[in-house]
Amino acid sequence: MIGDVTYISMKIAIIAHSHYPVAQPFSGGLAAHTYYLTKRLMALGHDVTLFAPYGTDKDLPYQPICMPGVEGSAKPDTTLIGKNEQAYSRLMKMLQHSDFDIIHNNSLHHAPLAMAEDMPMPVITVLHTPPSDVMLSGLSDIADAPNHYLIAVSHKIASVWQKHLQYIKPKVIYNGIDTALWKPKAALFKNNYIAWSGRITEEKGTHYAIEAANLSNMRLKICGPIHDERYFSDVIHPMIESSENIEYCGNLHGDALVHIIAKARAFVCTPCWEEAFGLVIAEALSCGVPIAGFSRGALPEILDASVSTLVHQDSCALSQAISRSISLSRTHCRNYAYERFSLDSMVEGYEMLYYEARNKPALIISHLQHRLNG
Repeated sequence: MIGDVTYISMKIAIIAHSHYPVAQPFSGGLAAHTYYLTKRLMALGHDVTLFAPYGTDKDLPYQPICMPGVEGSAKPDTTLIGKNEQAYSRLMKMLQHSDFDIIHNNSLHHAPLAMAEDMPMPVITVLHTPPSDVMLSGLSDIADAPNHYLIAVSHKIASVWQKHLQYIKPKVIYNGIDTALWKPKAALFKNNYIAWSGRITEEKGTHYAIEAANLSNMRLKICGPIHDERYFSDVIHPMIESSENIEYCGNLHGDALVHIIAKARAFVCTPCWEEAFGLVIAEALSCGVPIAGFSRGALPEILDASVSTLVHQDSCALSQAISRSISLSRTHCRNYAYERFSLDSMVEGYEMLYYEARNKPALIISHLQHRLNG
């Protein structure tokens, strides 16, 4: 009992995307988000099952549903794409006859959207990307489904989606990161470099970071998975080979990645698309590292001038932004991230929605007060 109200843990199904396993080293921000969401909900006492591609970390309570796809491939495997769509349809039919309290949809597929209105339990779909034709086609049939909830990871992405929605207004819950993992490191200025992390693909603008680092005559450490082999071999690799300032550190995870990011003078973020949130930004700030980046997507929304310098999409402007950001307060960057982008804050937002969706409003305040009181 909590006071005079019994706290009821929930049985939650989380649906991951099929692009890659939910495993470290993460192949993208969505995989990292899904991993930590699952772990945190488990730690809070919920009964969680993650439905994800083969290869997902075995420390998660996951059931494999398909083979991972290959994002960024020059020749997408259309057969695999078709099989994965069928796998998601089978999953939703199975869930239709299950006893889950909530379905939390983190996938980028058509079936979980199109079949949401057939579910006896609430379905919460999180919009992690701008609209795609696949997702829009799934939404078209359930625009007014009473048991379907749309969550956007930023107000920017909510406004982009709103143009395609007539009856649903997405609620916004910012992404959160583990601030106990992403934390400042000592001996900062023994390492005079800047850092870039993320999927190495043209839309993430890795080449701009390299150009700006060279213009600034600063060392740059690049971390992340190579999602576009052609882009890396034709553009990024030659740039690395021709400059002593640039180092590709590979796709790291855990303390190895934190170690590099936390000791950087500044973190460079170079989206060349409408970035929905930018988990790497929250991670860097949580380490006390200021941001220099492009004013694209959600970046102007989630950052202000006290922790970042944002400029238009240009290498020279970015070089100047790096110089300005280095002088920003690292302590303030850490506090800024802790207050706005903590994993606890994100999961609390989802929990409140779960209870609201399950018509258990009396439990919301009681449960959260219990959490705050330890």
